[in-house]
Amino acid sequence: MVIISSGAALRSCPWAAVYGGTKAAQRMFAEALRHELSGTGVSLTTVYPGEITTSLHDHEQHRMPDWYRPGGAKDPSDLAAAIIEAVEEDRRSLWYPPSVRLLQHLHNLDPRLSDAILRRLRGGTVAPRKD
Repeated sequence: MVIISSGAALRSCPWAAVYGGTKAAQRMFAEALRHELSGTGVSLTTVYPGEITTSLHDHEQHRMPDWYRPGGAKDPSDLAAAIIEAVEEDRRSLWYPPSVRLLQHLHNLDPRLSDAILRRLRGGTVAPRKD
């Protein structure tokens, strides 16, 4: 079984609070369900993708926050191949690209540090508060 969450489950961004909250709920649901499935022969892999090339926001590019930059988005076929590999290896989680996992570790270690790094990479609106 595969649950597609998001990198936003690990560190949500401004103006995407509801999205991040629902992805965090998927994360917790998947973590509990993985244990509940123990002994059933059913495995569960949770996927935390970063930005993936899709047409999801094509109709609203003018309304997207300035930190949203789809230019660095990854190809969906590469993500699909990584998911298949993760399932075949019975991995608990897949962070794609791997930098999503780094984001999780940085944010867990020091949220101010991860905010500062994101501000440099994505601009000030991705982490406007500095306290």
